[in-house]
Amino acid sequence: MSEIERNLKEQAAKVGHITLGTVDENGYPAQRTLASFAVAGEAVYFSTSAQSRKISHLRARPQVSVLFQQDGQQLGVFVNLAVTGRASVINDAAEFQKAGSLIAARSPRFKDRWEKGQVGAETALVKVEPVELRRTDLNKGPGPASVTVIAKT
Repeated sequence: MSEIERNLKEQAAKVGHITLGTVDENGYPAQRTLASFAVAGEAVYFSTSAQSRKISHLRARPQVSVLFQQDGQQLGVFVNLAVTGRASVINDAAEFQKAGSLIAARSPRFKDRWEKGQVGAETALVKVEPVELRRTDLNKGPGPASVTVIAKT
């Protein structure tokens, strides 16, 4: 298992949602919280409306960030994982099935829609392929000493 895969898997197991950052049509950051997501291998998958602003953002500029951060952490033992990568809407039927099954396995709301066949053309499934991970762990001390950079090779 690669260092990227290990970190993604570890952090996904600890959080109920992620924060997605995109770049809007005017070049400004746009962030939102997502609950329907999954991790597999070195990829992050999420579900959203095919007509959402985030889809138009990532089609124009596929560079995104994904933040994994547990709620209620104490400052001295705070840990998070920031992923920088490229996002793409999944068009391949087999990969759509795989991503949908992965998301359904961890999101009860999405699972209900998935099992009822209610995930169709109005839903986009997106794959984020990491370029870099930045793990902040304040157990290592404050400031730059707390950050580990893991780059895709």
